[in-house]
Amino acid sequence: MDFGLVAFLAVLNLTFCIYSIEKAVAESLDGVANPVVLNDVDADARNHINMLQVKRQDQITFLHSELLDRLPGIVHAFSTRRGERNDFSLGPANSPNPMVQMNRVRFVAAIGGIGWPIIKLKQVHSGIVVDVDDTSAAGEAVEGDAAVTQLAGVMLAVQTADCVPILISHTDGKSIAAVHAGWRGTAVQIAHTTVVRMIDKFHVDPKKLIASIGPHIGACCYEVGEDVAAQIEDDAAVIRGQRGQRGQTPRPRQPGAEGSDPSDPLSPQKPRLDLGTANRRQLMRAGIPESQIETSSLCTKCRADLFHSYRRDGKSMGHLLSAIGITP
Repeated sequence: MDFGLVAFLAVLNLTFCIYSIEKAVAESLDGVANPVVLNDVDADARNHINMLQVKRQDQITFLHSELLDRLPGIVHAFSTRRGERNDFSLGPANSPNPMVQMNRVRFVAAIGGIGWPIIKLKQVHSGIVVDVDDTSAAGEAVEGDAAVTQLAGVMLAVQTADCVPILISHTDGKSIAAVHAGWRGTAVQIAHTTVVRMIDKFHVDPKKLIASIGPHIGACCYEVGEDVAAQIEDDAAVIRGQRGQRGQTPRPRQPGAEGSDPSDPLSPQKPRLDLGTANRRQLMRAGIPESQIETSSLCTKCRADLFHSYRRDGKSMGHLLSAIGITP
């Protein structure tokens, strides 16, 4: 290993936070051969609660929660599709593709968990919350869509490609959770269940929990049938027509959406789901103060430059990974 080169790369390591900047450009560590262009990343300067930090380490681009970054001993990140190329995929966990397994190791190392095992969940769109008391699930996946632990030196992680990833930590940095919430998980209120499990298992005060809701498919793109909408009990998360039932105007498709006009109105025929709102309100009902919940406004389907998306790419999509761990 050329430690001089390592030191040089460390100096070049790019870390920046997007606030009111409408356009930001970061070049990869190997020069201009693969520029990473991040346009309009959470660019609403009036709403900092919706913003994540964009970071790049070892040629891997990922997102950080500003709130979680403030906590002692917490390592975390939401992945993007940006590695050396635009196809950086981190799943499925049981993939026979050696590149996926290599990428998972590289990602964990890049975000600060070098050598840490990743706890594997067999995600089934359920309300199952897994207690992680040892590292056995790092070898064989355990069925569930959320996990909680106080075990240090391991990564709790959830895979998504439109669904909602949620990372949670106590302010003391000693109790954490990771949640995967698609529409089914949202319907059975897995976010709420996870917080309740943390309260019961770790005897924590929910007012001292911090939660970050990562990039997911937005209401701008998540059209569903009436059968699905009927299963979401929170009316605030169901939007109909060009204006919601609550008088809200759904966001237009974000810049970067492929094959769509950003000014296209929502279909008046089918409802749209706002999974971010639904899960944020579940966390609040479980006792987490609204000011301690971060919700990314980035839409995975719109942002083909940053994220994999099942709705956009179909079964050929890659996988994102959202991970959180406690420093030993």
